[in-house]
Amino acid sequence: MILSRRVVVSLTPLLDLLLIVIFAQYVDLKGKSERTVAELQQTSTAQLEAERQRRLKAERERDHAITLRKETETELEAQTKTIEILRQETDKLGAELAEARSAAAVQAEQARRDMEAAAEVLSDILKLPKEAFGETLKQLPIEERTAVRRELEDVRGKGVDKVIQHLRKLSALKKRCDFWEVFIAEDNTIIVKNGEMRFGPFSVESEDQFVLKMETIIGTMPEPKSLVIVLLSYAGAQRRVRRDVEAGLRRLCDVRLKAKYDGKKRFELAVLGFTTTPP
Repeated sequence: MILSRRVVVSLTPLLDLLLIVIFAQYVDLKGKSERTVAELQQTSTAQLEAERQRRLKAERERDHAITLRKETETELEAQTKTIEILRQETDKLGAELAEARSAAAVQAEQARRDMEAAAEVLSDILKLPKEAFGETLKQLPIEERTAVRRELEDVRGKGVDKVIQHLRKLSALKKRCDFWEVFIAEDNTIIVKNGEMRFGPFSVESEDQFVLKMETIIGTMPEPKSLVIVLLSYAGAQRRVRRDVEAGLRRLCDVRLKAKYDGKKRFELAVLGFTTTPP
């Protein structure tokens, strides 16, 4: 019995020490566990926050994409409407252009006919070739060609007096050509008229003298237009005087004036014949 008591007494400190070690390990383990749990909680919170931020970012991007899509659809719809409006306007303009071209073609054809008709009437009245008036009539606006043709039609077949009076009034034609009037009176004196300018009466004894006198008169006139029509008329003048004046005018128109202006201007003589009305 004495031996057994000693054993018990000697194991008690070991048992205490064991308990202390176990308790220390427990405390240490508990601390580690708490730190681990805290770390896990912190990590989990950070991960959750990061996940939440990613989700929010994804939602913002989705909302932005939806907004962009709607804006693109709206813009596309507006552009589609604009394109349709432009297409309709283009079709309308194309139709108007085609109509205008057709009208212009008709107008041009009418103008060509009016020009040919006016040239034919002038040729018939003045006994001059039609090509003498071609370039001049081409310069007239379309509406003026029609007016000139109608005015000339009114005077076709009438007397010399009416023809001269009518030609004086053709303002559209006079803008692009000159009418020089040469009149031989009963007393064989000569009067020359160009618009408001009047020369004479004067007398000549020969064709050469008449040519020189005319060149002096022409030198005082303004620069002639590209076409000059010389209208010769006479009353009861002597045949010799009429012959000298007509021959002199032909020499001026065909040779001297043509050479003077290097062929850049055209001079035509129209012998209208007898009239009692001086210019």
